[in-house]
Amino acid sequence: MIIVDAHHHLWQRSRGDYGWLDSRINPALAPIERDYLLNDYRRLAAANGVAGSVLVQAAQSEAETRWLLAQAHASNGLVLGVVGWIDMTVPDAPDMLAALAQDRLLRSLRPMLQDIPDVDWVLEPKLDAVFRALVDFDLCFDLLIRPGHLRSSLTLLTRYPQMRAIVDHCAKPDIARKMWQPWADGMRLIASETTAWCKLSGLATEASPGWKAEDLRPYVEHAIECFGPQRIVWGSDWPVMTLNTDYGQWLDTAKRLISPLSLADRSAIMGRNAARFYRLDVDALN
Repeated sequence: MIIVDAHHHLWQRSRGDYGWLDSRINPALAPIERDYLLNDYRRLAAANGVAGSVLVQAAQSEAETRWLLAQAHASNGLVLGVVGWIDMTVPDAPDMLAALAQDRLLRSLRPMLQDIPDVDWVLEPKLDAVFRALVDFDLCFDLLIRPGHLRSSLTLLTRYPQMRAIVDHCAKPDIARKMWQPWADGMRLIASETTAWCKLSGLATEASPGWKAEDLRPYVEHAIECFGPQRIVWGSDWPVMTLNTDYGQWLDTAKRLISPLSLADRSAIMGRNAARFYRLDVDALN
């Protein structure tokens, strides 16, 4: 089985644009307030049998996107694609996207919607040109959202039916407090009324410390029931996930939770679907 980690980060704090990564503001982040670099991930991937990955933005700057692309090109084929960021609100945003899209490893954009107070921000008319450019450049859109954003996300996705989109981290249900609604219905609507996909990632971070696989099972099974095995991709969310688990534990848990599925479906979730969704270089995985 080929494993593709469809969601991980790298960061170098001296770059200075990780505004959220500040333990003075959020003390809970102290354990990950250090550098996580390409060689760190390379060792982790090798130890866990990961054949390829998708590297995802962690800073709201175009400079970080260019840095991530440089890391991907330096990875000797380990990093197969990059999810970047641009300021989608500026008039020349489509031109900025066009310039970045010249790099074949840019596969998606991701604004940090979970940190924007206005849950309807993504519906602002001034963003229209960027969404249309994503379709034109055959790029994807990663939805970094929480349950409160599901309604506006549904509106967005129905507005741009040709846009390839994916819900990161299953929309971050509050597993620690056993949240079910409105998350469950919101995910079902997105799955049934749009062509969006879903990332099986980040769930351990939303669970209580000392979580068990059974705590995550209802959420994983619901996501698979809604989206089907062919629209689910696995990701680690490393290093954020180390706040409440380790790489091997989450990988093993995910494999256990999808074990009732056929080998073909499990192989799709753990690797092949990521290649399909992001249109990665499949030959590099063989």
